[in-house]
Amino acid sequence: MKLTIFYVFLLIMLNASVDAFSDDEGVRLYRLGLFSEARNYFRHKYELGDRSDELKLNYALSLYQVGEYSDAKSILVSMVTGELNSARVLYALANTELELGDVQGAINLFTAIYLSGDPDFAEYAKLRISELNEVAPKKTLRGFVSLFGGKSDDVVGLDEEVTGGAVDNFHELTVMLSWKTQLPNERAWATEVFAFQRKYDLEYEQDFLVYMFRGGSEDALGDGILRWRIGREESYLGKDGYLATTSFSFNYDIPTIGGYLGVGFKRGYNEALSDQYSHVSGTETTWELSYSASITENDSYFFKYSFDKLKRAHQGAQDVGAELAVFSDVSSERHTLALDFSYQITRKVGLSIDVDYAEREYLGKGASAIYDQARREDSQSSVSISAVLKLREDCDLFIMYSEIKNSSSIAVYDYDYGVSKIGIGWSF
Repeated sequence: MKLTIFYVFLLIMLNASVDAFSDDEGVRLYRLGLFSEARNYFRHKYELGDRSDELKLNYALSLYQVGEYSDAKSILVSMVTGELNSARVLYALANTELELGDVQGAINLFTAIYLSGDPDFAEYAKLRISELNEVAPKKTLRGFVSLFGGKSDDVVGLDEEVTGGAVDNFHELTVMLSWKTQLPNERAWATEVFAFQRKYDLEYEQDFLVYMFRGGSEDALGDGILRWRIGREESYLGKDGYLATTSFSFNYDIPTIGGYLGVGFKRGYNEALSDQYSHVSGTETTWELSYSASITENDSYFFKYSFDKLKRAHQGAQDVGAELAVFSDVSSERHTLALDFSYQITRKVGLSIDVDYAEREYLGKGASAIYDQARREDSQSSVSISAVLKLREDCDLFIMYSEIKNSSSIAVYDYDYGVSKIGIGWSF
């Protein structure tokens, strides 16, 4: 494998990027195959304080050629957020990961290069992905665990018995496991299990558990990427009520105008798990149009418009005594705009800002024992800011704050609140 990597990578270096090297003597030694001498030359300049990106890349490549892979990786990783955060650096890092035995990590890096559409490296990356899929582990297990503590200053709508009030604290525990199985024709099947538990410190405690089980695969279709998924999940309705949703979805991302244009479709079938909430059963259909791209090499943004239509199967059969449910659980249509922007400040610190706006029109015509309005229209806007600090390769610290504003034609649903959270996450 090493010889194959060497010849392919050397060909790329000679054809695509040697001209970017600024040190003629070091490049001359490297081209002659005198890698130890080139390594010593670059190391001498490095120890003298030369920290230019060109020198670091030259040094890392020469370390790779003499088998000092860990040292080469350290230098390449430090360059990922630098000016040479390019397919060239990622390609060198992927080959280094291969020599260190991380085949899946190398595939992930090659995939990122291929999706970037880089004119010099994308096709080589595609070839390497095809070759490595033959030797990659057939099954991969990954996991993520996070623990958060936070504060929300209002919980209107959390439960139909709670129409307002302050919450001092809440706690969240999230566990996610994923299995990835390699399939023929460069496809993979991924299965995820997600469990989420939240506990509120109210006048009476509310402690609930939500889970999700889903699986799907992705494959290139033409120049785009097709993803499909089926799954089942539970959501919390209040008290002892849960809603089970079985859904399937398709997404197709097409390279265009420096980014990716995406089209998505999702259909969900809802079933209440208790008679008290039988009126919330029904179907939900969602259409999405999205665009994602990067402005610079250290950032990315994602814009999405979605339209979903919720149809309740039993909205006419509910008890008029369930006052708030008359308006909150009837059929509805919703339009949503979302913009997510993320920026990698340094290799260890990242920042993201999410802005959302949604309008929902309720289509039910029920009457309430305490409200004489039979029509409800809502809008919700939110801004979230989060920072991520990488404490180590498998451990991150998260700090988040969200401000949410709800407007409604029904007064009790017209309120604002904020949520602050801090937590730690561990990947394995």
